[in-house]
Amino acid sequence: MLLAKEPTVDDELADMLKRVRYDFSKTLADLFMERFILVFHDWCVQNGVASRYQAYGYPWLYTDLLDGYLVPDIPEGDQWLFNGGWVKRSRIDDIRYAIWNKYASSGGHLTGRKIISSEAMTNTRGVFEATLEYIKQATDLDIVGGINHFVLHGFNYSPPEAAFPGWIRFGTWFNENNPWQPWFKRWADYAARLSQVFQDSRFKAEVAILGPTPDVWSEHGLDRNPWALTPDYLHDLWQALNHHGYCSDYVNATVLQNADFEEGKLKFGPMAYDLLICADVQTLEPATAQALLNFAENGGKILFINEKPSGSPGLSGVERHDLVVRETMEALLIEHPERVKVRKFRRGDLTTWIGKRLRELDVAPEVLISNPDERLFMIHHVADDRDIYFFCNSHRDKSIEFTATFPPSGKTPWLWDAESGEKYVFGAADEPLSLTLKPLQSLLLVFQDENDGPAWPRIVADEKKFIDIPGPWRTTFIPMRGEPFERLLPTLFDFSTKKELQDFSGVAVYKTNFLLKKAEKAVLDLGRVYDIAEVALNDKPLGVRWWGEKRFVVDDELVDGVNRLEIKVTTTAFNYVRSLKGNPVVDYWLERRKNSGPVASGLAGPVRLYKVLSVKD
Repeated sequence: MLLAKEPTVDDELADMLKRVRYDFSKTLADLFMERFILVFHDWCVQNGVASRYQAYGYPWLYTDLLDGYLVPDIPEGDQWLFNGGWVKRSRIDDIRYAIWNKYASSGGHLTGRKIISSEAMTNTRGVFEATLEYIKQATDLDIVGGINHFVLHGFNYSPPEAAFPGWIRFGTWFNENNPWQPWFKRWADYAARLSQVFQDSRFKAEVAILGPTPDVWSEHGLDRNPWALTPDYLHDLWQALNHHGYCSDYVNATVLQNADFEEGKLKFGPMAYDLLICADVQTLEPATAQALLNFAENGGKILFINEKPSGSPGLSGVERHDLVVRETMEALLIEHPERVKVRKFRRGDLTTWIGKRLRELDVAPEVLISNPDERLFMIHHVADDRDIYFFCNSHRDKSIEFTATFPPSGKTPWLWDAESGEKYVFGAADEPLSLTLKPLQSLLLVFQDENDGPAWPRIVADEKKFIDIPGPWRTTFIPMRGEPFERLLPTLFDFSTKKELQDFSGVAVYKTNFLLKKAEKAVLDLGRVYDIAEVALNDKPLGVRWWGEKRFVVDDELVDGVNRLEIKVTTTAFNYVRSLKGNPVVDYWLERRKNSGPVASGLAGPVRLYKVLSVKD
């Protein structure tokens, strides 16, 4: 028989040190809240202005992060593009999401705030090479994380007398000298439409997540690095839930102790959750433990990951409080075994693991996703009589196919195009939707009572039947600085692979002719393009593609006989900027880049015309 190890003097001293450290941290956090956060917020209220702040600090977290975000009128997070800063590395092609964003949005959801903001697109390592495509990818991740207001960091104003490239601080180079600045409005319109939709609606979620903040304070104090990484899966958990069609928020002791528990729901403000996940939580205040028991007694479901709490933090009433917590946790498990589970997770596929736990606890998702993918994200909002779902694929090179089954509502799904503002009927009421999201594609679906409108035209290309448009290509190069020049290119290639064009940044205009015996509806695919493509066929514009696949539907623009094709490709500024040796501003920012090599640039192709397999209206 194995006997429990008797605590030694050293063990008791270590435990006391942890409790003292917790009490000290909590006292500092409470003082900071009382003497700064609430004073600032009250001043804003008295002066009739909205309070806005980022509730985290460096190198310390000066308060419980969620407590800090429950106060302001506009909770604000942040986001870095290329370099991590003080954020956890995302798995999404080096796009980083800030941990603070999810806490900012959780605080905003719990208090019913309309605007949840982010200091967005902050950048140091990729100042000149960030593309609008990259910015869209980051925008979509912000949206699914609950952000609905973007404060760009930043637009770098420079006086006319400042030498090129001008004054630059932290931030992506939103600047009139940037080659893609004329297309910036495409992103701005896209972000503005999504922001408006989600500001005018309410977040809906089934899952609340409780992290072990008291345990981190006991072990490390207010140091934010251990907090951000304890446990190491905590800030991936909301993503893993999301891949299955579940939305979630972070909660804390303040929320749980002031929540209402009715009909299986954990209710706080406008939010109501079906499941509480406790992630490696070792200690709870007795009042928080009692809140968990009340939740279970009222039909709520609880998942403890790895262990159930076994004590309380702090020195006050140690023995009595520890006993209350232990007895409360035992009551939870004994009295409600069907709704309260303890399950082990250490390493591995978190998405698959959490999917099994959700099925075990029989928690219904916002939308049932047939094929969970670590790059598939979604968010669900409600507004009046509408249900709003936003999906995005964060793969850069891979499509995601899945079936989405929504709760029966009798409402018709509409596609609201966030780029154009147009709206289309997307399917029939209460039928599963077979969806394919192309690389970096997003989809805004709105379920509403109206069912009369234009159907979304679904053009399907026959990937096996195509003709190549090989060139040669008469190409005019319009550099971002300097005089235009021309080249005849026998084939297409990435400019960064040719020494004589390696430093080019700006607009390259490609022209060629090709022969068709019979003109019919087709799909024009430009292949690899770095970065933005604008196309005209026989002098008729086909449109602009600033992210993802560069495909265009062509119909009456084609003619029997000779066709004229023009492709304008806009690059980033990076390859030209890196050639400016001895420029102090450029040198300063390039030192922060991991390598000094050029980036891919121009039209690499192949350019092809695909036969249309089917047209579904």
